[in-house]
Order: sequence, then structure tokens, then C-alpha cells
Amino acid sequence: MTITRLLRVLLVAFAAGLAVGVLMAHWLSLDVAQTYPEVAHLRAPAFWAAVVGLVPLVVAAGAMWRFLALVDRGEAFSGASARLVRRVSVVFLVLAVYIAVAAVVLGGALPQSSPTFTLAVMAAESVALFLMAACALLGRLLREAGLPLHRNPLPA
Repeated sequence: MTITRLLRVLLVAFAAGLAVGVLMAHWLSLDVAQTYPEVAHLRAPAFWAAVVGLVPLVVAAGAMWRFLALVDRGEAFSGASARLVRRVSVVFLVLAVYIAVAAVVLGGALPQSSPTFTLAVMAAESVALFLMAACALLGRLLREAGLPLHRNPLPA
């Protein structure tokens, strides 16, 4: 089994995990609404905000699938792969902005501030920004690797 096939299996497992996560989030939202009736009106908006927040992850997984196809064809260091990684970087930037806006909206809607909510938002924001920076760096490396040797500042 080649590494790209293994990575494709992991991407499928990731997608299945997202689907299970959405189902569990719905179940959890019902439980929270029953336990805390004072915030029950936020159940549906919070659930749909979480589902919409997963869209960039699905887009990034699809881009990774296309990148693996480029690797299989031997075009890993092409302009197409650099553009693909740049798109994923933009997707993670959009996700970071979305998390920040959702945190402000949901944080203002909650009756009291929760340290757990703040910590979860900070962790999600940090992960999104890290992934955006890592994709930007990878895109730069791919663009530089695709340059002809006489233009590439790195020694051969």
C-alpha cells in the first residue's frame, strides 16, 4: 500500500469522523437544551454555527485529495500543487475569521462567561491559524521547488 493510499484512507476516516461529530453535536445540543433551559433558545443557532464551521475542513480535505492525485502523477512540485495549497491556506484563514466572529456572537449571547468556552475558542483559533501558516509555508516551498535551478536561491 502506497503512502498516498494510506493518506486517502485517513481522509475518508476523517470525513466519517466529521459526520459522526455532527450527529453527536446534535445529540449534545439536545441534552444541553434540556439541562440548561435558560440557553435552550441558542441550541439551533449554535448547532448550525458548528456545522457551518466544518465546511472549511471538508473543503480542505477535498483539496488534500486532489493534492494526493497530483503526487500520484508525479506533479507534487508543480504550480498546480502550489495553487492548491494556497487555496487551503485561504480556507484556514476564513475558518480563523469565522471562529473569531462566532465566538463574539455566541459569547455575547450567553448569559455568563465560561472559562471553558473561552479556552475552547482560543484553542480552535490557534489551530486554525497554525494550519493557515503551515499551508502558506508549504505553498511557498512548493513554489520555490518548482522554479528552475538558475532562479532558485537554494543550492542544488
